[in-house]
Amino acid sequence: MRAFVALELPQEAIGQIGRIIAVLKGPVNATAPARTKIRWVRPGQAHLTLRFLGEVTDGQVESIIDDLRRSLPSAHQPLNFKFGQGGAFPSPSRARVLWVALDGSTGQLIEIAGIAETVAQRSGLAPSKRQFRPHVTLARIQPPMNLSGPLASLRGDRDIWPARVLSVIRSDLTPAGPEYTGLAQFDLAAGRMIE
Repeated sequence: MRAFVALELPQEAIGQIGRIIAVLKGPVNATAPARTKIRWVRPGQAHLTLRFLGEVTDGQVESIIDDLRRSLPSAHQPLNFKFGQGGAFPSPSRARVLWVALDGSTGQLIEIAGIAETVAQRSGLAPSKRQFRPHVTLARIQPPMNLSGPLASLRGDRDIWPARVLSVIRSDLTPAGPEYTGLAQFDLAAGRMIE
């Protein structure tokens, strides 16, 4: 199965993602060459991936969940974020993935992502080739296109929202896009697994 470890977004953040996509969709679609395929994220499926696990066995997933249960701090300071600037991978001029950055409790978030990375490696996965950057994906684009103009107009949001649920999520790819199934959830503020 394909799986990943993610920080779940609360409803207020999901609403903001919907508004950010609505602001960007027109300018991005207007600049796209005719054969460009743009797949916008459904706001309700938006999340912050801390560690993409890729193809894993049931045993590896069980190991990761058990190890996260033992490795996550017993209680964590509240994690508070707001959406920052927009960006693209590998760059705005050759955008394949359109995203919005997070501002706020990023130090704590990087610490939790480090725990997810360690746990993934202990389950037998190779180290991640990418450095963790706190962001939420908004769209995937093929072939890459120049989004420097539309991204320059995206401003950060002032509304701060709390995040407290870490999840291990299964991802099934379908013609309509990915379908996500939660496999385990952890309440970071309480320092325990959600049953």
